[in-house]
Amino acid sequence: VDVAFLDANHTYLHTYEYFTALAKKIHAKSVIVVDDIHHSEEMEKAWKKICADERVTSTMDLYQMGLVFFDQHYWKRNYTMRL
Repeated sequence: VDVAFLDANHTYLHTYEYFTALAKKIHAKSVIVVDDIHHSEEMEKAWKKICADERVTSTMDLYQMGLVFFDQHYWKRNYTMRL
């Protein structure tokens, strides 16, 4: 998978399950976009779990959505865009 857009059903369990399934198919240059990361407390919980996943090297919180990167050349960081 090069790029995946994850627009889940806004529950913690399903969002993280979808991410886990996709993460089995990624490579260093893959990007997963997770939509609605601040839609609810469950989605924020899922986003935090994704950010902490050992396969993830960096993330970018764009408020409406989050970007997940897997390139081991990046430092483990979670960026938040403030507009």
